[in-house]
Amino acid sequence: MRKKSRQTDLPKEALHRLETDAKLVRSEWRYSTYSYEIVSEFLVPYISSQKQERRVLLEQRHKAETECVRRMHAIKHGLPQGFKRYQSPPMLSPFLFRA
Repeated sequence: MRKKSRQTDLPKEALHRLETDAKLVRSEWRYSTYSYEIVSEFLVPYISSQKQERRVLLEQRHKAETECVRRMHAIKHGLPQGFKRYQSPPMLSPFLFRA
């Protein structure tokens, strides 16, 4: 349980340190919540590139996980890779087709 509270406090702690120690962000109390603003526009390109890299990594991870699930399904059901089982009407036997 202690780990979970530490993980939820981490973003708050990071924002606090960015504001007080590094002075890279500024906070303001608006509409019953804090809003944060980047102090220097110099950081925007770096933040944007980091965001894009993170997005690409997440997409790659998602594709890899999807491929892994597809392969495990094929192995479990004894199907050749690239094929999936098609359930035909009851009077015909099941057959395979390209995915």
